[in-house]
Amino acid sequence: MQILESTPAVSMSGVNWRDAIDTVGTNGFAAATVRTLDRWAGVEHYSAFGLDDDNVKLLSAGSAHGGATAVTMGNLYTLPDYCGRDPTISMAKRASGDGDVVMLRVDPARLDDEQLREQIYLSRNVCDRVFLCGRRGEHWYGLSMIRTRQRGSFSVDDIGCIRAMADTWLSLIAKHDRLVGSARAAEPGAALLGSVDEIEVRLRELMPTLTRRETQVCARILRGMSTPGIAIDLTLQEDSVATYRKRAYRRLTIGTRFELIQRFIGASQALTRH
Repeated sequence: MQILESTPAVSMSGVNWRDAIDTVGTNGFAAATVRTLDRWAGVEHYSAFGLDDDNVKLLSAGSAHGGATAVTMGNLYTLPDYCGRDPTISMAKRASGDGDVVMLRVDPARLDDEQLREQIYLSRNVCDRVFLCGRRGEHWYGLSMIRTRQRGSFSVDDIGCIRAMADTWLSLIAKHDRLVGSARAAEPGAALLGSVDEIEVRLRELMPTLTRRETQVCARILRGMSTPGIAIDLTLQEDSVATYRKRAYRRLTIGTRFELIQRFIGASQALTRH
C-alpha cells in the first residue's frame, strides 16, 4: 500500500462538474459521479463511504459498466469481517491527521490477507485501487476508485487527475450525505411508528411471510420515505424498490401505503392485547 504524496496534480480547469453538482442529494448522483470519474481518470467502479468512528457506511456507488458490481463491493467493505481486515481505511485516517485529504494506492497482489485478496480483489478482476480519505466538518469520508484488468492500472496522468479532484470529490460526497440525510428527516411520517430499525424488527414479528428485502422496503414505506429515498438507503435501483413493494403488497393482499399502515397498527394492537 502506497501513500501518494509526491504525485503531481494535473490541471483540471476543463473538467465539467455540472453533472455531478446538479445531482448531489438525488438518486442520479451515482450515475453522474461515475461518468465524471470515468471520463477524467478512467475509473471503472467507485464507492463513497462515511467513515465515522469504527463504522463504514456506504453512501453511493457506481460502475462505468453498469450492473451491481460497485454496490456489491461497496457493501463488502462495510462488513466487519472485511473492513476490520482491510488496512486501507484505518491507515488513511491515521495519515490524514487533522483531516487533510490523503490518497492511498492499493496493489491487490501485495495484500497480506489471502482471503481478503481473493474474495474482494482477485475474484472481481481488480488490479488497482486508489482510496481518498479526509474530514469535512465533524465527519470523515472516503472515496474508493477501482480499475480492473480490462483497462489495466491507473497511469501517472490518471493519478494526477484524481489528486486534482480529491478535495472537490470529498466535498461533493459530504454534501450528498447531508442532503440525503435531511431529505429523509423531512419526509412525511418520519416520526411515525419509531425508527426504521424498530419498524423492521416489528414487521418481522408481525408479518413473517415477508422476505428480508420486502420487510426492509415496507419498513421504509411505513417510515414515510419516498421510492428514491428507499433506493438510496438500500443501495437499490428504484425499479427494484417498486418490485419489492409490489410483491409485499400482493403477499399482504393490500394495495396502498395507507392499507399497510392500517395493517401494521392493527397487528401491533392485536399483539399487545394478547
